[in-house]
Amino acid sequence: VEIVKDGMLSVTFAMVVLGMLFLFPGFFIQVKEMPAWVGWMSYIIPTKYSFDGYLHMVFYDQDFDVLNFGVQLDGADVLTDVFGQPAHVDAWAMFGVLMLWVFLFRLVHYLLFLKASLPFLKTASAAPTGTGSGAYAPVDKKEGEDDIEMIAEKA
Repeated sequence: VEIVKDGMLSVTFAMVVLGMLFLFPGFFIQVKEMPAWVGWMSYIIPTKYSFDGYLHMVFYDQDFDVLNFGVQLDGADVLTDVFGQPAHVDAWAMFGVLMLWVFLFRLVHYLLFLKASLPFLKTASAAPTGTGSGAYAPVDKKEGEDDIEMIAEKA
């Protein structure tokens, strides 16, 4: 199913979608710092949930040595101060939400494909059927015709 028929426009559309997948989940700007009329979009984009779960797996329960001065920085503090996340996020729940989004997108893709292919399925089922293989009846050849065709092909 094509949304954009032109190749250049489809690449442009893909870049806009990829930009939204990185901008709204809090990758560049924290969700709490976004305006209210834009911030709600981060909750309908699946990369927000994978990003939150990934950050939790990387930073939670980790201690970081800051510039080798012996100062320890807790990973939970990094999550709350730098990324604005709560100290504890259930990473498996975030993974489950992401898989739910994947299933939903696949289901929508299948339904769109089915809708687009229905005209072709209807024309294929309405094709005339004949005896034998295909829509044409078998033709009986006379004796010796095979030999004549083989001689003609060699020549």
